[in-house]
Amino acid sequence: MKVSTAVPEVIYLSDDDETVIVSSNVKNCTAVKQSSFNQSSSSNGNDDLSDWLSIQSQDILQIPELLSNWTNVLQKPMVIQCINVRFGIIEFQVEKQSVFLKETEIEMKLKGQSKGRSLENLNIKLAYSDVVRFVYFYESRPPAALIQVRKEFADLFEQFIPSADEEGLAFDPMSKDERRRHVLLQLKPISSDVEKNNIPAIYHYLKARSPRMSICYIVGLKSQEVYNLSRFGNPSSSSSSSPPTQLSTISPADLIPKTVFLNHNRIRFDLTRDDLMCLTEGEFLNDTIIDFYLQYIYYEILTREDRRRTYLFNSFFYTRLTRKSNGDDSSVPASIRRYNRVKRWLRHVDIFKKTFLIIPINQYTHWYLAIICFHNSVETDTDLLVVNDNSSMLSTPQAAMSKPNTSFFIPNNSIQSMQSASTKTNGEDGHDHITTLSNERNRIDVIDDTDEVQTDTSLSEDENSMTTINNNNNNRTGDSNSISTTSVKRPCIIIFDSLKVGSKACVIATLREFLMLEYEHKKLRLLKSPSQKKHYNVEMIKGIISHVPQQPNFYDCGLYVLQYAECFFKYPLINFTSAEVPTNWCDKEIMNSKRKQILSVINQHALTIKEQTTLNGTLSAKVTN
Repeated sequence: MKVSTAVPEVIYLSDDDETVIVSSNVKNCTAVKQSSFNQSSSSNGNDDLSDWLSIQSQDILQIPELLSNWTNVLQKPMVIQCINVRFGIIEFQVEKQSVFLKETEIEMKLKGQSKGRSLENLNIKLAYSDVVRFVYFYESRPPAALIQVRKEFADLFEQFIPSADEEGLAFDPMSKDERRRHVLLQLKPISSDVEKNNIPAIYHYLKARSPRMSICYIVGLKSQEVYNLSRFGNPSSSSSSSPPTQLSTISPADLIPKTVFLNHNRIRFDLTRDDLMCLTEGEFLNDTIIDFYLQYIYYEILTREDRRRTYLFNSFFYTRLTRKSNGDDSSVPASIRRYNRVKRWLRHVDIFKKTFLIIPINQYTHWYLAIICFHNSVETDTDLLVVNDNSSMLSTPQAAMSKPNTSFFIPNNSIQSMQSASTKTNGEDGHDHITTLSNERNRIDVIDDTDEVQTDTSLSEDENSMTTINNNNNNRTGDSNSISTTSVKRPCIIIFDSLKVGSKACVIATLREFLMLEYEHKKLRLLKSPSQKKHYNVEMIKGIISHVPQQPNFYDCGLYVLQYAECFFKYPLINFTSAEVPTNWCDKEIMNSKRKQILSVINQHALTIKEQTTLNGTLSAKVTN
């Protein structure tokens, strides 16, 4: 990853005389000296949680002592894996998904937008003396941490990031709107073993540095209520103003395990009770239900022509592509290791004869959809030479704009970022092992444990620019008559995300890398001339974040993935440069009944009890990719 040389803008709030000394070579850093205060006398300093969501003692975990082998860990800065941070209702993406607990403060390097203003290289330091309460929980979906701060910090935040709207400050600890009162960290899901270590480690680390801070870990259903209240303003739903949704009820007969067939009995699914329980309102769809319904769309909704030009990956593909394993060959580059994990999946498939590749992705317990479009139309070296020759004969801007399939969007800020970016330092696996924040007195070394392509600045800027284009089209998306009727088809990777959690730049780059290696593995040796080679780079196949209807809660992401995939063929896109979607993609009534519809499809394709008893059991239970 290229590390931009742009100096971060730092919001720094501190009560420590020593910590306000800023190195002279650090620019754009505002150090604010606040007067001392008695935290215990502050109205925000009440450590009693009993008046907040009726939290009882049984909702709070008694933190065990830290294991002896973790004692040394507390002497160093601690990293919390975090996807995004919300200050009130303003959301930021977290660089390298890491928030740092340091000696005197919590440090976050963020990027996002506020009131139309793009905020890049934003480094926010929250002093422990300004934290009144730190509540965290891994049992909610998603796991999260909630920070209550002093009013003075929020005032400073508003000074540097103006964000007030008609209802007041977007971030205000004194607000009556629970969504605006806290700093909310959406944590990255971790394994149960890591969780057992993290829970006491976070507690003891913070308590050792700020004994007066109220710190607690919430367990059980109460953790979900706390998250819902802070994220949506209501402990039980996503909106306090919307009427409660009537829960879908599933009869005992519907929960009986079923054997379901598709594609003239060639594809078999054995659905368990747990699989079927996913169709209850408020539950997340699992991979089995996702794969089943996508296969149903493919074989029973798509036309024969659509099936011919479409390839459907199963829900494990991207996970397999990006998950490190003991079988990885450490002697080859990281890109080859990723490709080796999945190349056998496609040994009988030529994806370059397809027009659309459908890829459901689950990351951090969240489903979204990637669709690769027109990758079979990427230009060859010969095509580009012809275009260059022709362009030299075009004398007017109008003539240059008339060239088909040769105009690629490269934002000016990407070019500037590429010119100003510093040289990256790669480890042996091709990743950037060390990121150094520009403030030398707070140098931090970060080990990157992900196995996606680590994107450079130009890609991130490219993705943000495409997102901005779609966000600027919000009003147009609401009117189906205003959507562009000009057909524009171009190679691209489109992300359809109903929650827009975190940046998708790494995902787009990883899928582009996969295309390149699959092409080189299967097609290069068949070329008659080197000039026939195609290039799957950022100029030839762009990444687009589509502005799609958003889910109204925290659990319907799987439903929206299925609806996006279904509507992609029912109501096709016209312009593939912005991926504007028709308004009828996610009609409210359709989404409210989607779970019942899926259950109805399952029952229609399930074997009867008599058929199940006569089944000889020789059919394969494996679903084809």
